[in-house]
Amino acid sequence: MKKNLLRNKSAFKEKLSVVIITILYLILSLINLGDAKAPVNGWTPERAGSTLFVDFEKKEKIERITYLCGLGETWYNVTSLDLYYKDNAGRYEHFATLEKGASKFLKWLYVDLEKIVETDSIKIVSATYQDPEDRVIKGTRGEIMEVCFFAKDSETPIAIKNVTPANPYKDEKSANLFDEQDKFVYEPSYKNSTYFDEIYFPRTAYEFLLKHHTTYENTHPHLGKIIIMWSYQIFGLNPFGYRVMGALAGALMLPVMYAMSKKIFKNHYFSLVAMSLLAFECMHFVQTRIGTVDSFLVLFIMLTFYFMASYLDMDLNRTPYYKGLIALLLSGVFFGLAVSVKWIGLYAGAGIAILYFIKTFSQFRGYRKLETRKLKNIVLRNTLLTSFLCILLFILVPAVIYVATYTPIFQIQSAAIDNQKFTLAEIIDNVIASQKHMYTYHGGVSDPHPFESPWYSWPIMYRPVYYYSAPITLEGQWGTIVAIGNPLIWWTGLLALVATLVLSIKKRDKKGLFIFAGYLSILLPWAVAPRSITFIYHYFACIPFLILALVYVMDHFSKRYEGFGKYIKYYVALAGIIFFLFYPAMTGVKVSVKYIELLRWLPSWWF
Repeated sequence: MKKNLLRNKSAFKEKLSVVIITILYLILSLINLGDAKAPVNGWTPERAGSTLFVDFEKKEKIERITYLCGLGETWYNVTSLDLYYKDNAGRYEHFATLEKGASKFLKWLYVDLEKIVETDSIKIVSATYQDPEDRVIKGTRGEIMEVCFFAKDSETPIAIKNVTPANPYKDEKSANLFDEQDKFVYEPSYKNSTYFDEIYFPRTAYEFLLKHHTTYENTHPHLGKIIIMWSYQIFGLNPFGYRVMGALAGALMLPVMYAMSKKIFKNHYFSLVAMSLLAFECMHFVQTRIGTVDSFLVLFIMLTFYFMASYLDMDLNRTPYYKGLIALLLSGVFFGLAVSVKWIGLYAGAGIAILYFIKTFSQFRGYRKLETRKLKNIVLRNTLLTSFLCILLFILVPAVIYVATYTPIFQIQSAAIDNQKFTLAEIIDNVIASQKHMYTYHGGVSDPHPFESPWYSWPIMYRPVYYYSAPITLEGQWGTIVAIGNPLIWWTGLLALVATLVLSIKKRDKKGLFIFAGYLSILLPWAVAPRSITFIYHYFACIPFLILALVYVMDHFSKRYEGFGKYIKYYVALAGIIFFLFYPAMTGVKVSVKYIELLRWLPSWWF
């Protein structure tokens, strides 16, 4: 009885420590994640020439204009607004143009006037936007959601007295430009605007929510965008709304990391070390705070391997047969979810297949040692049946999940043809055509990018990706966000991978096999992937296995050398110090340019 109480108390403490670390990390991740409020109404001009008059309470000296770009009714969704101020003679003179380009979605832009304008009335006229580089990109049907005027030396919008749509081409919806002035933005930044690849996934998630006739991002499967759509339904259309699900997924990776480490090393302390290192991993922190889909991808890959590890850990001769099937089913489900976010999830399939077949081979090796014919028949039957069921669990189940994530697409297409339903054959043909399009797209990505890097350079962190630079900075200050790893974890992790390989071969230890099956199955396919332009964030899914290699080496040396544990603590503490040193460069916090320059440890790093 006493032993049970002690065991339960110990288990409670272990769970409590995992919960505390996860909560602390989540709080840090949510700080300054993004504004939780933003305008939701906007104006999409029907044509050029629609006019709107905006009157102030009195004459104001206008110095800055900010405006929020929304969606629109076309693929490119471009538009522009010409602004005219009323001079002392009562004439309206042009003084500014607000342009919404093709890559602007849920993004605040600003115009600082070279010459301050003093007036009590503004005339706004919709105009045709023409892209300066691509003549095809032209139109008026982009949406602008809010416009704010700021007087000199003021960060609060000028109060609006009257908003009057007027002829010609009077459009009552144009008044939406000024209906949510309480949600104003004076200084555009990542907190209130999209940045980097957020122009793709949050926009398409919003199109799914509206059942819009366009699908902007169609080069990846759709589950990640569906999750962001769900987030909009819960948290609203704002930066917090399109980023928070990724942050939650990033936090959930920590207990999953703990559970996977516990399954491999059977040790609470080393599982906490693995969890803590993931919490201090810079790439993990940055990549789960941006409104893209990689957070969901990596979480699902980790869960795929966790449940496969659960299956590998079972003594199938003593474990009820159904428990093994449950572990495989869950591994297959999360494999399907991973593939339904990005095709990178397919790479994980090679790793879990290798692990499963090695486990099966081990079963056959033990088959001859069984004492009775009855036991042999049971093992043979279960092994063959499991192998057959794996075809269903790792091919059919993921395929069903994958096709199901195309539901928003079929809903949009059905609405366009008077809600006619698609046959199963039409659904399959549509999905296959989409896969061909995606493959063709990725194979054709060849335009040079200043932050591209080949797959073999990722482990040494040769070229981080510069995500964001603050559009407005004070002299001597810089706000930046860069996709970079924790140098300590990445560079010592490479040494740990080599040591893990040597030690696992020497000891014939299957733990090392599990680590390399995960790491290499995700990294090596990039060597033959059709896409020629790649980025270091594609290495994100390798990081959990890199950390497992570090813990593997720590576990080995702690058993051989008494007192080695204190060096592990020093290592984790140093990883934490480096994480917080890079914190400003991961979060857009404005600091001195000189500080940012100190973080550029390699000549190839630019941010």
